[in-house]
Amino acid sequence: MYITAFVLQSELTKTHTVFICMYKVRRIDEDFTAVTKSYGVYLERKSNAFDSRALSLNFMRNIILDGYYQSWRYFDHVRSDIRKQFQFRSSTVATVNSFLSDAAKLLPQDSDDPHIFVGIHVRRGDLLDFYNIKAGYTVADASYFSRSLQYFSKKFHRIVFVVCSDDMVWSTSNIQSTLSNAVVVFSKFSSLSPELDLALLSHCNHTIITVGSFGWWAAWLAGGETIYFRDFPRLGSSLRESFRMNDYYLPQWIAM
Repeated sequence: MYITAFVLQSELTKTHTVFICMYKVRRIDEDFTAVTKSYGVYLERKSNAFDSRALSLNFMRNIILDGYYQSWRYFDHVRSDIRKQFQFRSSTVATVNSFLSDAAKLLPQDSDDPHIFVGIHVRRGDLLDFYNIKAGYTVADASYFSRSLQYFSKKFHRIVFVVCSDDMVWSTSNIQSTLSNAVVVFSKFSSLSPELDLALLSHCNHTIITVGSFGWWAAWLAGGETIYFRDFPRLGSSLRESFRMNDYYLPQWIAM
C-alpha cells in the first residue's frame, strides 16, 4: 500500500492532526494538487527502512509525507498510546473470544496447565503473481510452518494454533499438527471479514507470520513472541534492496 499523510497544524490548539490516506497507485488528483501546492513534501528514502529525517521535520507548516513508513521505529516512542487507540469494537471482541473459547475445548482435558493461543497468518494470493515474484515477494512453504509449530510445542504444554489466511485451501492442506499437546483450528472469518481475522490474531498470545503488513500488525498488537519468515524478501531482488530488516522486524522477533 501507498501512504500519503497530511500533517495539519491547528493555530488554536498548537497541536497537529495526521490524516492518513491509503492508495494502491501513486496518483494524486489535480484538484488535490491545487489545494496542497503550498505544502512541503517529504519523500521517504526507502519503503521498508526507517528514515530518521521524518522525526525532525518542521511541523510548524503543512507537510505531505510521501512513502510507506513501514518501520516500528517511527512510532515506538508512542507505542502505548497506539495500543490504547487501536481497539476493536466490543461486538468484534466478543465474537473472536467466543471462537477462541470453543477452540480451546478441542484440547485434551487431562491437564490443568493453561492453554496458549498462537495465531498464524498465511499470506499467499497475489504474492504468487509473476510481477510480485519478480519483484522479490516470496510465500512460506509447509516446512516453515512445521518448524514454527515445533518451536512453540516445546515451550508450552497446551496449544491452540489459530490459522487465518487469504488461501484457506492451501492452508488446510499444508498446516496440520500431529503434536499430542496441540490442535490446529482455521478461522471461519477469513472469507467474511478482515476485521475479525485481525482481531482474532491480535487476541492470541503469540504469532507466526509470513509476508505483509496485515500479519505484521496482528503480531504487533498481540505482543508475545513472534516468528517471521526469514526468506522474505528474496535475496538479490529489488524489494530486498528497499528493505532494512532490523527496521522492519522488531529486534525480539525470531527469524525462521
